[in-house]
Amino acid sequence: MAGNPLLRGLFGTFQESAAAGADTASIWSSLRSAAATWWYGANGLPLPSSESVLQSTGASLLHEQGVTIFNVNQYRSQAGAWAQAKANLQALNPADQITGNAIYTPEWAKTVSAGVPDRYRIRVQWQWTNALGETTPEWKTYELNGPLSSVNNAISQVYSAATGNDCWVAMANLSTPSITDYEIEQI
Repeated sequence: MAGNPLLRGLFGTFQESAAAGADTASIWSSLRSAAATWWYGANGLPLPSSESVLQSTGASLLHEQGVTIFNVNQYRSQAGAWAQAKANLQALNPADQITGNAIYTPEWAKTVSAGVPDRYRIRVQWQWTNALGETTPEWKTYELNGPLSSVNNAISQVYSAATGNDCWVAMANLSTPSITDYEIEQI
C-alpha cells in the first residue's frame, strides 16, 4: 500500500478513531480537523475560531490531496488491525510468548520480507507521579533488540533503554515512572 501521504501522516487520527469505535462521519470530521490543524500550524497561522472554517479548510486539503473513500477505508482497515494487535498484546500475561497476532504489521513496514531481518519497536505510555501524587502521561518509542520473546522481555528492554537516558533518569529522580499502556509494531 503506497498510500496517500497526507493520510499516512494523519494515521494517528485513524488510531484514535479505531480506539474510540468512531463511526464513518466522525472519522471524516476528525480527518478534516487534523488536516486543517496541520496546515494552519505548518503555515504559522492561528487556528480559526470557527469549527466550520476548520472543517471547510480540512475538506479542501483532503480533496486537493486526492483523498477518496477508498483511501480512507484502507487506512481505517489498518487502524483496525492496529487496535486488534494492541488488544491481543495487552491480553497476554507478562511471561507469555509474544505471537504475530499481538504485533501490528502495517502494510508499509520495511522489514516484512524474507530477505530483510525483522525489526520491531515498542511504544509505551509512561505515567510520571510526583511527590504530591500529580500524574503526567508521556508516550515514548523504543526499538526492540533480538527476537521477541515475552512481554516481560520487551518491557525489560524499555526500562534498560530508558535508564540509559539522562533526561529520563533526572525525571525518575523527581517522580515515579510506571508504564500504563504499550503496543508493538513491526518496522
